[in-house]
Amino acid sequence: MTDNDRPAIPAAHFSAAIGTLSVLVSVASYILVLWGGMDEPYAEFNPSDALSQIGLGSLFIGIWGFIIAAVFYGVLTRRLSRWWFLLIVWAIIVISYLEQCPFGYVQDIMAVSSG
Repeated sequence: MTDNDRPAIPAAHFSAAIGTLSVLVSVASYILVLWGGMDEPYAEFNPSDALSQIGLGSLFIGIWGFIIAAVFYGVLTRRLSRWWFLLIVWAIIVISYLEQCPFGYVQDIMAVSSG
């Protein structure tokens, strides 16, 4: 079987995968942002806080970037309808909150260490 003979992912599976991933990452992003907001301001360096706020925050931003690329791919290949572009708006909103996790944590730690 050559690469050209290999069947593409069916549209129903593609939309289910993107939709499920989006819901799971939305919930996880909400929890991370809420958790970071409850713990702020960070007055001292704690490795677990750094891992969650910088590591997980950056990971979720990357996953949202993947979802945005997948939606563009899906719409351009007609596996997804144009209505899926609304997910990109949602992703931008979530990313704008998520970016406060790594940047806010570093800003708090820098303020404490310099002051």
